[in-house]
Amino acid sequence: MRKILVGLLALAATAAVAQADPLKVTVGAALNPGEVDFTLSVSAPVGSMVVGDSVSVIVPIAGPMSAQDKVVAIQQAVANAGAPGTWRAVISALGATSMSFEHLVGDIWTTVNSISGLVDTTGAGTQLLTNQVVAFSLDIDPLAIAFGTDALGGPSFITVSVTNTLTFTKAIQPGD
Repeated sequence: MRKILVGLLALAATAAVAQADPLKVTVGAALNPGEVDFTLSVSAPVGSMVVGDSVSVIVPIAGPMSAQDKVVAIQQAVANAGAPGTWRAVISALGATSMSFEHLVGDIWTTVNSISGLVDTTGAGTQLLTNQVVAFSLDIDPLAIAFGTDALGGPSFITVSVTNTLTFTKAIQPGD
């Protein structure tokens, strides 16, 4: 049984305001209880009198859950974040487990252009998708303890894929 106590903090992505496609998050099924946490931000257009805005979203997951049910839980948490009716998760055309986010600025729904601090402790993969060049950082919380093995006694791994051909995999060791 895999036992991992790793907090992945600050997986942040920021894309240009003029991007063609919105940032999307794809979620996997929850394997165990945990949380999905992230911060959504909308930047003000250059030269605009409007200020940017952001909201933190925390989605408690009580136990195993299908990816579709997890999407619904995330949608509800986003809708309840910040001032009522000003943030929403939009199911994307990619399928029921992909979504983008919008914020009501004045009377216009504006695409979220930054998703930061993405953490999923439910034992499922959560991916940030974009067709644009983004800046990101990945840090493991120095206070988190990584330990455990998989079902075959092998170490736990973390994999970061930047493209289909550029992938970084690291075995997580005690003390990482």
